[in-house]
Amino acid sequence: MGKTTKHTPGPWKQYMHGWQCICQDVPTEDGAIGQGIAQVLQYSEMKESTARANAALMTAAPELLEALEDCARWITANIIAMAITTDGNFEVWLAENKTLQNANAVIKKAKGE
Repeated sequence: MGKTTKHTPGPWKQYMHGWQCICQDVPTEDGAIGQGIAQVLQYSEMKESTARANAALMTAAPELLEALEDCARWITANIIAMAITTDGNFEVWLAENKTLQNANAVIKKAKGE
């Protein structure tokens, strides 16, 4: 991820060990899988495909966060540029943009802020 984060940096990888194990995708010197991050358990009423899908979503979390941060920066830059070229008030436009508000709220949630 390049930036300092509170969470284990990505990329993460999904492994099968009788359950879905999510580990940092950086093998150890002895070739073992990377540092363990989480386990997704499959309870009796849960389908295996659901457990795998949950683990896949969690595995993508670092990249999803980074992509959402990029999108929020892009939206912000474009609103400011558009406001400047049209003599608009970018502060109002930023405050009223629901997509940007939602993105920033999810980013804060993901970072535990």
